[in-house]
Parts: sequence; C-alpha cells; structure tokens
Amino acid sequence: MGQDIRQSGQNDPVYHQLINKVKEFDNSSIIAQLGDMTRSLLNALYSEDEAAKQHSQIVAFFAMSIARKLELKENDIKLAYLSGLLHDIGKLSIENEILCKPDKLNEEEYNKIKLYSTMGASAFSQIPQLKDLSTIIEHRHERFDGSGYPHQLAGENIPMLSRILAVAGSFVAMISSCTYKSPKSIKEAISELRELSGSIYDPRVVNAFLDWLENENIVVKQSPPSPLAYSAMGLAWVKDGKIYVQNPIEGGQKATVKPCAEVRLLVNGQPVTQNIQVSQDDIIEVTPLSYTVPGHAKVLISPDKMSAFIDIKNECMTTYELQDSPPTPNLVLRVKQKRKIVCPETTDSLMNLLKQHNISYGIDANAINDLVSSLKNGMVLVAKGLPPGQTIDDQVELPFEQKTNLPSSDDLTSNVDFKELGSIPSVSEGETLAIKTIGRKGEPGRTVTNQIVEAKEPVSISLMVGTGAKIVENGLKVVATTAGLPKVQKSGHTWIISVDPLLTIPGDVTVKTGNIRFKGDVNILGSVENDMSVSASGNISVAGLITKAKITAGGNVTVKGNIVNAEIISGGFNILCNNLKPLIEEFLKTLESLYVSANLMIEKLPPNSKVIFGNLLTLLIEKRFTKFGNLLNQLQKILKQSDIKLLGSHEAVIRGVVNNLTGINLLQYKTPVEFQNTIADLTSFFHYINGLTMNRTVVNIYSAINSVIKSSGDVIVTSGCVNTNIFAEGTILGSSPNLCVKFLS
Repeated sequence: MGQDIRQSGQNDPVYHQLINKVKEFDNSSIIAQLGDMTRSLLNALYSEDEAAKQHSQIVAFFAMSIARKLELKENDIKLAYLSGLLHDIGKLSIENEILCKPDKLNEEEYNKIKLYSTMGASAFSQIPQLKDLSTIIEHRHERFDGSGYPHQLAGENIPMLSRILAVAGSFVAMISSCTYKSPKSIKEAISELRELSGSIYDPRVVNAFLDWLENENIVVKQSPPSPLAYSAMGLAWVKDGKIYVQNPIEGGQKATVKPCAEVRLLVNGQPVTQNIQVSQDDIIEVTPLSYTVPGHAKVLISPDKMSAFIDIKNECMTTYELQDSPPTPNLVLRVKQKRKIVCPETTDSLMNLLKQHNISYGIDANAINDLVSSLKNGMVLVAKGLPPGQTIDDQVELPFEQKTNLPSSDDLTSNVDFKELGSIPSVSEGETLAIKTIGRKGEPGRTVTNQIVEAKEPVSISLMVGTGAKIVENGLKVVATTAGLPKVQKSGHTWIISVDPLLTIPGDVTVKTGNIRFKGDVNILGSVENDMSVSASGNISVAGLITKAKITAGGNVTVKGNIVNAEIISGGFNILCNNLKPLIEEFLKTLESLYVSANLMIEKLPPNSKVIFGNLLTLLIEKRFTKFGNLLNQLQKILKQSDIKLLGSHEAVIRGVVNNLTGINLLQYKTPVEFQNTIADLTSFFHYINGLTMNRTVVNIYSAINSVIKSSGDVIVTSGCVNTNIFAEGTILGSSPNLCVKFLS
C-alpha cells in the first residue's frame, strides 16, 4: 500500500516541473503556527518514511492550490494545506503488514484500510486546534455520485475541502508508484480525472485543478468536447440552465443524467427521479423547484391589557438555480440554493393589525419599524399601557417600638451592657402611642386598548383605644393617659391601643430578661438576681429574693423575700430631685446673670461686628463666671450616677441643656434668643422636679442583710436587718428593731 512518488515519472519533464513547484513552496510559516501536539503527530507519521512525507507535502500543496483557485477564504486555504499534510494520520492505527503488502488486499484488510480516515478524524476531534480537520479527513473518500465511504454522501453534501482533498490525493496517488502498480504519467492522470469528473470527483474541483495546472504552464488544458465533437461515449452537460446531449459513436454507451431533488426533470414528457440514459433525440426539460414557507404576524395582549406584542415569523422563499457542468458521460445535476427572507407585513399593515385588536394607546412606532426592517423572528413589545399609580394604604407609626437601650452610633467609646438590651417598652402619661397617616389612592392608568384602569382603594385603618389611652387630633393620634406598658391589638383593619399601668414579670429578673425599666408599676413574681436592676416610675413589688441588685421605684417598694447586698430606693425620683433641686436653682441664677452680662456686651458692639453671642458667653465664663464650670460638672455627675430614663421626655430636656452648655457647643449660640430658650428649658425641668418632691413613699420589706434602704417616706421592716443602713425621711418601723444595726433618718 505504500506509495513512493520518488519512483514516479522520472523521465517525464512535466512531472519534474510539477515537483519543482512543490519544492519551491515554503511551508515554514504554516508549520510554525501549529501547536506542539500537531508537530508531534507530523514527526510520528513521517519520521521514518521520507516517501510518505513527500507524498503528503505534494497533496497539501495541490489541495491549497485548488482552494485558492476556487477563491475560498484564507482560513479554508490554510485548512486545505493542513488536511493534505495530515490526511494519512489514520495509518498510524493500521498494521505495517497491511500497509506494505505487495499483493492485492483481501476483503478484511481492505475494510481495515477504509477505517483509517475515520480513525484519523476521531483523533483530530480530540485536539481543539485540529477539530476543523476532523470532518475534512473523515469524508475524503466520499464520491460525488454517492458511491463512496464511510457515509455515502453525494454532491454538495460532501464538504468542499473533502472534495478538494479527494482530487489532490487521487492525482498524487495516480502519478505515484506502489508495490502493486506502476505510476501513470501526468497526461494519463489528467485524462483519468476528466473521465471520472461528475461521478467520483466534483467537476468544479477538477476544472479548478486543471485551470491551475494550465495557469502554472504545467499542462495545456484540453477544451471540453463541443456538441459536435466526436466521442466514443455519449456526453451530457449543462449550460445556462439547459441540458445538452451528444450521442456516442455507434456501439458506444449513451450518456446518463442523474437528477437531484431540487429540480424537476422530464425526459420525453416523463418525470425522471433516477439515473437515466439520454440521447440527442430526447426532449429534455429541467425546471428548478422553489418553495415558500409562509410567514405570519399575530397580536398578543397581556391579561392585564398593559402590554401588546406582535409575534412575527418572516416569509422564507427558497429557489434553486441549475449550475453549469462540463461535458461528462455521467452528468449529475447540481443546483445553487438561494434564499430570500421577506417580512410578511408592512408598517402600515401592522398598524392596521393593531387597530383590529383595538390597540390605540402607547404604541411604539420605532419598534414596529424595526420589526419590518430587521427581518427577525420572535415576539416584540409594540405597545405599553400606563399602569395605575401606586396606592398608599393608611399607615400607623408606633413611636414606642422604635426605642432602644443601645448606645448611639456616634458614641464610639461606649461599651454595650447586655443587661440593658431588654425589649419591654413603656410610656409616660401624655406620651404619643400611635400616629396615623391617611392613605392615598393612586392615579388612574390606561390600557393599550385605551381603557381607564382605576388604582386600588387604599386600605383604611381605624384607631380605637382601651384603658390608659385616648384619641386626639381628629382620630389621627393616640396618647397615653397613664404611665405603663403600651399594647396594640389588631383585628382586621382595626387597631386597639391601650396602656397597662402594671408590668408583671412571671419569673426571675435575670440576664435573659435584662434590666427592667418601666414607666408604671412592676410586679415581680420571682427573684432579682445578682447585678441586675429594676426601675419603675410607679410601685415595685418583689415576691422572692433580692441579691446584689438595685431596686429604684418612683413609688412604693414591697419585698416579701430576703434582701442581701442590695440597694432599695422608694420615691427614687423624689430623692434624685431633692439632690438636683438646689443645684439647678443655683445654676439657673448663674445662667440668667450670664445672659444679662452677655446681652449688654453685644448691644455695645458695632452693627457689622462678626462676634456671635457664643463668643461672649465663652469669654464671660472664663473671666467672670468661673463657678459655671463647677456647677455644670456637678450636674453631669449626678445625671451619670442616677437612673433618669424613666423621666420620659424630661430626660431628653435635661440632657439637651447640659450638652448645649458643654465646651465648644457654647459657640452654637448665635443670638441671645437661642440662649434664652435653653434657660427656659432648664426652668421647665426645674418646675417638673419641684412637683415630684411633694410625693412621699413607703418601703415595706421582710429582712435585709448588708444592704442600703432609702425612702422618701417610711420604712417598714417585718423581720429585721443586719448591717444595713436605712435612710428615711419618714418613720422607720420594725417588729425586731434590735436586729437593725443602723436606723438613720
């Protein structure tokens, strides 16, 4: 099976001229572009077989020349060359005994040989850089009339580069010697190509190869037989869409015509679907077929009628043109396909189609124009309605839900005390519980069919109140009438808001519950554990023990269990206010004097002076009102040590005053009026705490050890006290006074 072109046509000058053309071609640039794996394949194939290497180089050169003559793309020309170089790669899988067998192959051996192109294609398919070669190599043994292998493809169904490789490879095989045949001359090989053109080989490829040989002055191309030429065999050819026939000499075989599916062939008025012999006397009619796949345009409207679409499929017109073919004994009709895509509608017809579906609003004219001009199939949005505006339902804000015991985000030095993260809300009397905002219906919309679409009605919420709350401001606001636990009960679209003055803790006060701060009364059914605190603006009752904890009540304190290492305060705000009252009273006098002095100074300044009131306050505090700083520090210390969160809005007032009067914040006062407002806030706070000092409370305990008891009124001890300090503004009563180490009033 081995072919050696070096033993061919040694005395044929045309052969040597052809070989010199191959040798002159420099393939180094193409080889350099190959990957390492491809070069390895070439080395494996040709490293020990110089004849095979030269054979493949000639096939590659011829294939490249044919592709260039056919004016294929540059990449296809490169693929044609590479396919010639590597077309025998499948031989690596065939035994040498078969490849080099001097005799004719038996059927089993021939079948193996037939497989090597498929094996080569399979190898290429696994290499990304060579995938394009896989199909070319696999189909190079297909024949133009469909009698080849491995898939019996015919005509245009065979890849063009495979048809080129078939002609180039066969021509080189014809002029090469092998173990079982002698080489043909160039002239004989060309003659065989002409004879088999139209049956084994594509006539267009054969003609391109012969044209190239002629252009390179290697051979003189023989003109194809004319209708009057004398031929031993009958000939048939196609010219300008017509079939011509020339009869053979007497006794010769008539020409045959094989139709293709794309034409209608009539011979003497009879339809022909298979290969048929023809003569000059036959009436041959051939009509290329055509067909049209109709298009359509449909209008689709969304269920809410807010969008309209046109689903379009363009019309496809397919026609065939009979291709010219040179004279050949076995004419195979070939056609060239032409396709034309046409939009089935115009802009005006599409607008009418929308009108038929009552679509008149939100039409996108640009989308319709693009639909006609782009010739794309699919569904396109062509009209959009105007959705109704967003309806806003009634909203109810609950201010007490927004409260938190976390430090503010700008207080970067604060440490989080997880005992202060309790989530029990409480409110003071007069505090806002709920604020209702009336909803608003959205603006009406419009469908693509120009129908008005009303927005949905807003959901209305009715505010109702239970105990401890009242409705104000025409039903838009709820305020507390007592201090306690705010509650909201929702029933459909009705919200019932109330305040329970009593908070009941069903178990112990622990880290899990957090410290308790409540505006109202607190009833603890368990104990208060170490390091916890309970504060209430009203009364506090504890059924269990209190150990190393702090209890502060604005009202009375009742403890039924033992008190150990704890601090108990009743009338806590009274005590706090008694401490604050003289300090704030003196501070107010200082602020009023400071205001008067600063106001006199600013009146003496020129009209265009840029000095602000805060500058004068700072100067006076530094020079004349030196006790200002001492009073402010004392006030800050008391506020820091005391639990004033239950003062409600009054806590914010006192903290705001202290903050505004501290350090550089004094420069925020631009005018005397602003400073007057601060004095007014502090005066209001003073009147509030002055009223709280009138309340007298009672501490009623069972026993206390190593503790502190403070009361703005009386202290009652049921059992006794050990190492406990008692501070009472009223009477201290005890059934066993001898157990109390200290009773201080």
